[in-house]
Amino acid sequence: MALTGEEAAVSSAIAAATLSLPVGLISLKRRLVSKSGLVASILVAIISGLTGLQSFLYVLMFYLSSSLLTRLKYSEKSKKGAAENPRGRDWRQVLGAGGVGTFFFAASFVSSLLGDLKFSAAFLVAALTSFAVSNADTWASEIGSLSKTPPRLIVKPWVKVPPGTSGGITMLGELASITGAALMSLTLWALSLHLILAVPPWAFISSSAYNVPAIIFLVGWLGEILDSIIGALFQAKYYCPRCKVVTDKKLHKCGATTVFYGGFRWLGNETTNIISTFTAALCACLLYLMYF
Repeated sequence: MALTGEEAAVSSAIAAATLSLPVGLISLKRRLVSKSGLVASILVAIISGLTGLQSFLYVLMFYLSSSLLTRLKYSEKSKKGAAENPRGRDWRQVLGAGGVGTFFFAASFVSSLLGDLKFSAAFLVAALTSFAVSNADTWASEIGSLSKTPPRLIVKPWVKVPPGTSGGITMLGELASITGAALMSLTLWALSLHLILAVPPWAFISSSAYNVPAIIFLVGWLGEILDSIIGALFQAKYYCPRCKVVTDKKLHKCGATTVFYGGFRWLGNETTNIISTFTAALCACLLYLMYF
């Protein structure tokens, strides 16, 4: 007997929770996430599962690829001050990368319950796009920080900045960003071919097997560019009196306490990620509603 939409959603959410728990525990043991990050990650997994098992697998691809890159040449990135917290991502970082997507997954699920499949599919596209932005941003940061050439400020390409500076880009990082967005686009295309525990929004967008992945790739990459621009122009910056450099961190890698230098004090890295990701996701949602 075929499952109803609600039954498929619940089954997918249970499967997502079951699969995410061992992955999360292994990640905790390997210090990829903190305890709070583990709880937040499982919550993201369950909510994504409400829109189909494919949604969870899509999010899992983002998580695995970004986590592996975080540990890539970690000691080298740490020396440059461009490495993630050695204790792993906490709940703020998890929601900074996945909070927008989780919101749109929930909106897609609710729209599906209300019988509005067009908006349910559009919100699903927004959610998928948000993770493409996050993946592109992570790939740009983690691989770009290994570049042998110093980053340049995206709004002032003639200005060189230290690795890890918000708004700083390298050619290697931008190529990595494109690859990260392309990976999520290809993942979507592959998942749309096999609708396991199909929930209505996935069945709806699978008919656009090439157009939707194209939107997610393009908007996902452009979202990463927007993140860099916002980071360069508005994100809080601090000055290290010991090293005499501008940084994004209140505590510099040398151990010295920095002083506020410019930007908006409330606009940190996670907030910048949320703004750029939400903007890109909303654009993808509107494109879908207008042309599909």
